[in-house]
Amino acid sequence: MKSFRLLFPVLLLTIIIASCGRSESHREAAEVVSTDTTSVAGTDVASAALAGNLTDPSRKIVHTADFNCRVKDVFQTTDKLEKMVRSVGGIVSESTLENQKSELHTQPYTEDSLRQVQEYRTVAHLTLRVPVKMVDSLLDAIPQYVDFMERRQLRLQDVTYQYMANQWQQEGRGSWDDKALQHAKSTKDVIAAADRSQSDKMQDISNRIDNMHIDDNTRFATITLDIFQPSKVDVLIVPNGNYIARTPLSKRLMSGLRNGVEMIESVFVFFMYIWPLLVLAGVAYFVFRIMKKRRLAVN
Repeated sequence: MKSFRLLFPVLLLTIIIASCGRSESHREAAEVVSTDTTSVAGTDVASAALAGNLTDPSRKIVHTADFNCRVKDVFQTTDKLEKMVRSVGGIVSESTLENQKSELHTQPYTEDSLRQVQEYRTVAHLTLRVPVKMVDSLLDAIPQYVDFMERRQLRLQDVTYQYMANQWQQEGRGSWDDKALQHAKSTKDVIAAADRSQSDKMQDISNRIDNMHIDDNTRFATITLDIFQPSKVDVLIVPNGNYIARTPLSKRLMSGLRNGVEMIESVFVFFMYIWPLLVLAGVAYFVFRIMKKRRLAVN
């Protein structure tokens, strides 16, 4: 009984300490949730200020334009557009010019030459990055080089909320990770909080890079042009390979004479190989003639 009386205060003290620790833990978790809730509330206020105001200058708008048109001279038009873009502080991120060949006609021209007629069309592909404040001026200047407009597309893409979401995710993750690391009790909790913090940091880097791309795209409009000119022909006189490859008459005569001599030599060698047969044939013929004469004499 005495031992129970001594153990009872120890058990009571242990229960009180555990209760205090649990209360402290709940209080710290509440602080983290409260901080995160405050951050979300602040973002709600910011989003509410932009919602419904599509003309707010602080919105993130990506300007793009696509053209497909015919011009008189692709090379000259390409050169003028590239110079115009550079003059307003833009850059030419891509410029490709090529001749697309279609049909090739080959006809005899002279005895030793041919006439080739090649049909082709010159095309170019341009990707231009222009400061947004100058994009309207450039769009107004492009039609003066165009003979026929096949397609023209202008697009304004609002990426404001995507930009804000990336920012808010960074802010929310940072405050939560800091609190989690500060209030981790066991080694397991510290490792788990550190792993989550590392993962969140990598995601923060990705979000920052995304926002950097958005900043570039909202400061510089992207204009894509596919231009072409009417088909043309290229006439070229080329040597006639068959005529050039033909052997001259003198060479052919000499070759024929040489081949004839070689054939006679071959025949002579052939008879030299079969001379025994020729001798036997001669003897047989001679015997046959003698026997024939004797038969006629007897009769």
